[in-house]
Amino acid sequence: MQLAIAIAKRSGVCDLCVVTSDDPVLLAQARRAGVVAIQRPRRLATDRARTVDALRHAVAEVERTSDARCDPIIVLEPTAPLRRPDDVRAALKLNLATGRPSVFSASYVQDADWLFRIGVGGKARWLRTGTMSERRQDQGDLYVPNPVVYVITRARLDRPWLQGAVAYPTPPERSVEVDDARDLWVARALAAAGARPRRSPRRATH
Repeated sequence: MQLAIAIAKRSGVCDLCVVTSDDPVLLAQARRAGVVAIQRPRRLATDRARTVDALRHAVAEVERTSDARCDPIIVLEPTAPLRRPDDVRAALKLNLATGRPSVFSASYVQDADWLFRIGVGGKARWLRTGTMSERRQDQGDLYVPNPVVYVITRARLDRPWLQGAVAYPTPPERSVEVDDARDLWVARALAAAGARPRRSPRRATH
């Protein structure tokens, strides 16, 4: 959380920083960091709760208790510790384009043509249609969303906000999502190395 707050401030594009949580310790830390702390209801703090619902609640509380108008809304999840201020600024620039599309960060999926599920008797069920590529060079470009940055306009918050959204590709050394101890180890190793890959990614990224 502290890293996300620091990046938001260093980006220079966030007029108001808000933390939403049901954890009193995290809320106290947020206040000490000089940001707005929103108590999240328990129903929005379960494993089944959706981020967008917690976001809607936080925006409503901020606008109810202040003169602030949250638009656009930049979301920095704490599970992406290697993002940079430039990522925030670049995603916002895409959002400010004609039509004000929602923006989400994304990671390139290597070997996407080789993804499969294991079926009955261990039989591989390929997820891609057609023939599996024999060479990596022949594979198409596929990406998955990551939690580095999201940008949403206030008007799109109450609608399916990913409809017509624009992807902001981030390089693998900044796209690590920390969900468990292994992810944390990888993130710390990349941070210690300056988050610079030894070899450039095959695909061009921002």
